[in-house]
Amino acid sequence: MAFSKILVQSSKLFWFGILIFALSWGLMGCGDRIESKVSPSHREAELESLAEAAPPQAFVELARSLLRYQPQVTIVSPKTEEIIADTQVSVAVRVDDLPIYRDRDLGLGPHVAVILDNEPMREVYDLEEALVLEDVAPGTHTLRVFAVKPWGESFKNEGAYAQTTFSLFTPTPQNTPNTSQPILTYNSPQGDYGAEPILLDFYVANAPLHLVAQESNNDEIADWRIRVTANGKSFLLDRWSPIYLKGFEPGINWVKLEFLDEYGNPVNNTFNTSVGLFNYQPGGDDTLSQLINGELAALDASAIVDPNYKPIETAPIIVEDDSEEVPTTDEEVILESPENESIELEKLSPSEPSQELTSEEEILEENSSSQSSQELIPDETTTPEEEILEESPSSQSSQELIPDETTTPEEEMLEKSPSSQSSQELIPDETTTPEEEMLEDEIPMPELEQEPISVENNVKDTESSVSETENIESTQETSVDPPSENFSID
Repeated sequence: MAFSKILVQSSKLFWFGILIFALSWGLMGCGDRIESKVSPSHREAELESLAEAAPPQAFVELARSLLRYQPQVTIVSPKTEEIIADTQVSVAVRVDDLPIYRDRDLGLGPHVAVILDNEPMREVYDLEEALVLEDVAPGTHTLRVFAVKPWGESFKNEGAYAQTTFSLFTPTPQNTPNTSQPILTYNSPQGDYGAEPILLDFYVANAPLHLVAQESNNDEIADWRIRVTANGKSFLLDRWSPIYLKGFEPGINWVKLEFLDEYGNPVNNTFNTSVGLFNYQPGGDDTLSQLINGELAALDASAIVDPNYKPIETAPIIVEDDSEEVPTTDEEVILESPENESIELEKLSPSEPSQELTSEEEILEENSSSQSSQELIPDETTTPEEEILEESPSSQSSQELIPDETTTPEEEMLEKSPSSQSSQELIPDETTTPEEEMLEDEIPMPELEQEPISVENNVKDTESSVSETENIESTQETSVDPPSENFSID
């Protein structure tokens, strides 16, 4: 009996130990599974870097050019509560007080966002072009349209948003928001992005301002909040303004927006909970990415906020080199020389005759004056002393040989021939020797008294004057002693 009791107790202890071991093993496994569930995943650890950032400087500067606009959006068609017997819907929108266009070079510009129900947004840059929605399902639908800035931010002034609810074939309860309740419209981010920070933006309709809602706790105006969940990380927004986020991972990202009341409860209305997808690939070279990275300045992108903007073309600055002198022509040198100033004035503007001459007298006067003036112009290479010597006798001789205006044609012809010879003989030779130049310098020039030639002078008087002139020239060339002061020509 005692042995059997001991055996029974031993078996109980054995099975009790096995049970404890099994329980312990099970608890250890459960503990491992609980720990694996509680510990944050690698993806959640990465989301801790998501944070708000300052808006790009280019956006801040460009936004100043849009402050003058208060866009007013109107949906022309379809009309509210309109029933369309077709699966295609033609949309017509009118926008006042805002130019709608896309810059041809930069690809951006003010536009309108068109959202059917909760489908992806359509960007419209040309309101004249027809917008047709294809393959729309039968039933009730809501169309929302609002004005958007070139970089994706929505205008938030009163009238910048419009909506209409219509039906295809027959009305249904779907996609029918309560217009007496706030309506949340998801705007950004969606699409493709090539740089951070990324815009987070939305539009709120039928919602009171926070200042009005918080003015009194006893009023019926309810305050509201927006809960943002980005890739699983949530935070609250208590203001209606765009924010910029950074810290997203390359690839597909998602953002969910929820409209909450002042107690943190969701406001049940159509579209008040929306989810958007976007693709982030760093290193983008599009216009939006360049504006975010600062590679494109706001001034260079002014065309996306002003359709009439034209870049200022600055002329290149030409630096003049003072060391290089501009070459002058021979005529300019002659005009600038003080020595030849009087001669050039005579060449450029000859004096007009003081009396009216007959045709024969004019011909004779022109021939004699042209010969004497051409012969009396000194060469540019002569010295000032030679110029003085040439001017004095030649001018006197030319004045003496000018025929009288009352002479007969036979006398004029006779006087013309010897006078031209004497004027030619009086031109000094340019190849004079230095001794002759010194002699010419020492010869004082007498002042000759000019006597008018009377009508009674005949051919003999003319020949005698010519011979005397020749004798004077020969005397000047051969004589060493200077002439007497009483030297004169009769």
